[in-house]
Amino acid sequence: MNILRSGEKAEAHRTPGPNRLKTRIQRRLFLRLVIGGILISAILSVVVYTSERQRISGEVIERANHGAQRFNEQIASILNSPGLSEKANLQTKLNILFIAASRLQETGRFVFIGIYDPENLAIASVMDQDYPRAVQVQAMADGAPRSALTRSRPVAAIRSIDGAPHIYMSFPLINTKGNVAAYGEAVYAVSAETVREVEKQILQAILMVIAIVMGTTLLLYPLIALLMSRQARLAAGLLEANLETLRVLGSAVAKRDSETDLHNYRVTIYAVRLAEALNLDAPAIRGLIKGAFLHDVGKIGVSDTILLNPGSLTDSEYNLMKQHVRHGLDIINSSAWLIDAADVVGYHHEWYKGGGYPFGLRGDNIPLNARIFAIADVFDALTSKRPYKESYDLEKTLALMNDMRDVHFDPEILDDFFVIAEILYRELTFAGEAELRKALDAIIRKYFNDDITALFFSSAKRKRKCSIPLFRHLFRSRPAKLSCRQKQEHEPVAYGSLQ
Repeated sequence: MNILRSGEKAEAHRTPGPNRLKTRIQRRLFLRLVIGGILISAILSVVVYTSERQRISGEVIERANHGAQRFNEQIASILNSPGLSEKANLQTKLNILFIAASRLQETGRFVFIGIYDPENLAIASVMDQDYPRAVQVQAMADGAPRSALTRSRPVAAIRSIDGAPHIYMSFPLINTKGNVAAYGEAVYAVSAETVREVEKQILQAILMVIAIVMGTTLLLYPLIALLMSRQARLAAGLLEANLETLRVLGSAVAKRDSETDLHNYRVTIYAVRLAEALNLDAPAIRGLIKGAFLHDVGKIGVSDTILLNPGSLTDSEYNLMKQHVRHGLDIINSSAWLIDAADVVGYHHEWYKGGGYPFGLRGDNIPLNARIFAIADVFDALTSKRPYKESYDLEKTLALMNDMRDVHFDPEILDDFFVIAEILYRELTFAGEAELRKALDAIIRKYFNDDITALFFSSAKRKRKCSIPLFRHLFRSRPAKLSCRQKQEHEPVAYGSLQ
């Protein structure tokens, strides 16, 4: 009889754990490096785009300023006349220079030049009437604040007209005597060729940055992958050691309680199948698996005279027997890796209606994993042969469990369990140890390999969780959320109250 489901069959036939883990880590590492390279490339591309645009814009403005200086040199002698009386000559000279300049289009050309006296009154001006954007250029010149023309230093700024870059300039005009005689205003239209060249240079710079970043990423990948693969092998070995210790400890407890490993195997598989039906996430199921294996680990601390007593226990003996929950919590609390098993170890004897032990919780105050496991544990106890009873068939088992609805069991979870109970009974109740072990190994690979992968790629996993699930019942009046520090402050008081 093959009790593996389709998903577990696929899990069982995959590559061995360490190799599969190595492949998954390398795949995730490559994806993270590629994403990181893309993000870095995007950020650097923005930086390069901005810096290159500023640099090239500065060069274009510098060439425009140089053209303005040459213009100033050509009219400097005319600016010597008192009161700028040679306005006609100035206009004529301006027209000639404007035509000559239009023939020398290196990065663009002047499409408007105006000359103003110290009182900002127009003396001469020229406009390229054939320029397609002449109207907008004239509006730009007319709308310029004339106070800007009185500045002692040249001023230049790039402005856009219909998406095309233009350089607006204002500058002092100096005569041959070195005095500021007038002020110039100009609009320089950057040529389409220059715009294309600028875009080409910026694109080349961005592509170079992307190539360098991605090339470096790909060169580093093998080294980082090698280091992480070594860590993965160590982590996989450590996980296997932890899981083997978990199995051995659970087996030791079962054998001491006159049970076999089969009980631990079945209740763990039952609980996981039920948790999957409830759509629990992987971290919760990992804690459920650990708790299922170690649910009665505290019985190690119970005397043989009580634990192995075939008859009825006295009240005092029963109270001592119930101490195994506290012993179990003490044991798992000594291991950070087992702390998430506390919900099952500490609470699986609680009853939904109340009246269970050790804390007498009820309803949703009982952890979800404990409510799940309680159903799995009782189901296995009823369908299995024990020294004090014969095994019950499925119909009687479900009838007895239904009688405990709202009393021992969470009714909603019980309904979900009833949906899968027949399948579980048929596949697992009479399965042999080899089949159960195979099914359980598939479950462990499914959930704990993900745990190791998360260890490498989630910073949150590296932080010690501040969770005190063992004492939640003592703080029913506390706020809904406590800070990590507040929980730690509560912990000593809660622990003392349990002694």
